[in-house]
Amino acid sequence: MDLNNLNLFGSLTMSNGKKLSIEDALSLGDINKDGKLSTKEIENLFKVNGVDTVTLNGVDKNQDGTISNEEFKAMEDRAAVQEKLNALKSIIAKDFTGEMAKFGNEIVNELVEWTMAWVELYNDDNIVEDFEKALNVKYTELKDAMEAKTPSGLANAAVDELYDKVKEEEKDIRNSVCNKLYNLAINYAKNNPEATLEEIITYLEEALETSEKDLVEKDRVNWEKSIEALGWLSSSDISKVKKLTTELLEAVISKGVILNIDGKNIATAQAIEKLIASYPDVEDLINAVKAALDGLSELNMVDKAKKDKVAAEEQKAKEALDNMNGSDVQVGFADIDLSAIDGYNSGKTVSYDISDGYKGRHTRISDCKQDARNRLNNLKEQFYAAVKADLEKLGIPTDSLDVVFEDVFASTVEQTISQSLTIKDKKWDRDNCFDAASFNVKELVNNFVTNFNTNIAAKIDAITEFKTDLDLQDIDPAQMKAEEYTTSVLSEPLGTKKKRKNWAEGELPAMADTAAKMIDNLKDTMLAKAKAMCEANGIEFNSEAFNEIFVKARTSAVSASVHSVEIDRAWKRDQQQVYIDTTQLFNTFTTNFKEQYTAWVEGQKAKK
Repeated sequence: MDLNNLNLFGSLTMSNGKKLSIEDALSLGDINKDGKLSTKEIENLFKVNGVDTVTLNGVDKNQDGTISNEEFKAMEDRAAVQEKLNALKSIIAKDFTGEMAKFGNEIVNELVEWTMAWVELYNDDNIVEDFEKALNVKYTELKDAMEAKTPSGLANAAVDELYDKVKEEEKDIRNSVCNKLYNLAINYAKNNPEATLEEIITYLEEALETSEKDLVEKDRVNWEKSIEALGWLSSSDISKVKKLTTELLEAVISKGVILNIDGKNIATAQAIEKLIASYPDVEDLINAVKAALDGLSELNMVDKAKKDKVAAEEQKAKEALDNMNGSDVQVGFADIDLSAIDGYNSGKTVSYDISDGYKGRHTRISDCKQDARNRLNNLKEQFYAAVKADLEKLGIPTDSLDVVFEDVFASTVEQTISQSLTIKDKKWDRDNCFDAASFNVKELVNNFVTNFNTNIAAKIDAITEFKTDLDLQDIDPAQMKAEEYTTSVLSEPLGTKKKRKNWAEGELPAMADTAAKMIDNLKDTMLAKAKAMCEANGIEFNSEAFNEIFVKARTSAVSASVHSVEIDRAWKRDQQQVYIDTTQLFNTFTTNFKEQYTAWVEGQKAKK
């Protein structure tokens, strides 16, 4: 690209930096003092004062050998036009780089032809402003037309054509798919310089409905065939295998597919080079690449984008949960409608009095506790809403701490009741009456808010403190679904059955099988926690090790939790009670699993 070709009209600026006017020209150039400037006089003037002689081209319109005032004015106008062209040169140099560089000569030639024609036809008095406006419009028009022929221009046009196919998707999904289509189109256009827009659109339409695995399947087959053709790999074949693998990976990334090998995303030529260099054994390289190809998604582009979005959101939420502090979740008094709490604003004290003896006293104490319990439980929805709002601010799924919330709320209720109730000694008066228990409503609620915030902060800190540990904090025992077995297999809650001794001994295996099934309901939860622990400790998850440890922990928990107890009563001779202690079952299993899995993880870390 030669920008000097845009020097069409020269300049009237002299070597001293001053612009030459008609008066200056006559004063300095009219050698014979006839009041006119001949073409020879002005040529000499320009030469002596360093003025670009290009300006003279076509100026003497009537060919009379002199330059009239009107003709000199035309020179001034063209010099002004040249200044606008000169200003455009730096813009052209910047715009026509990279993929636009090949159009450099074309843009210059187009502008030269257009400018000469425009100046020739112009017949108004405002040439400088009019030319600047027209030049900007023409340059933009030419540049846009040339950009449309580049790979990125073709890619933009192709994606625009396919936009209707994804416009109904969520914004994030739509943007993700369009970006991927754009990159595919650019690579296709670069690899196929003669490709038309229609060909690129057809290619993208097929890619949109094709999974990553299918998109690179042909490349994989060709790669595997080429390696198989080498037969037994000798030392001389190592470079061939690496070259073939490099070509495969280049083809893969050109289609917008990113392989994850050894925990690293292979998305650039530099990443490919580093990967190849890191494998001295080509057999290991081949196996690693095959494993990565096997792991590619079988979903089409839109469904893959949706899945990736969910995974990204889950990962982001997990990181937010791991990094949160207990103090991030707090319930303030502003979060509670205190006016709806009967007796709070007035500082009411609720008392339960007794007049029917010792047994009545215990009943009234129980009634007092239940009253306090009911008042606090009425706050549950408001507390949950406040916790939910804090989690939303942190970008954490609002249901991620549901189990923790339920546990903390329930335990804090009982803690606060014990702390806030005043239980009085039995003191009879003349009317045979005495006070049993009382509580101040405001004190009860205030204590509960303080205790809840302290307890939930401690619970959250316990969950997040040891990120490399196997976290048991949020496992809900209800996942064992004990209620499913209490009606069909067990006759009473906790699995109680009372039968004669010989029957009970035969019932133990069935009860043990029931307990094992209850533990199996925890398997998905334990699997997720085991994988998270492996990831946090930087080791590879092993399904065989997990299953072995799960079975061992389940066996020991069942053995410790299924009981047969003899009932020795005169009126019920030779009977036994067979039951599952579900609390012991849960605690024994989770404790044993954590101990054994932690030992396995530490062993794997020691091998690294």
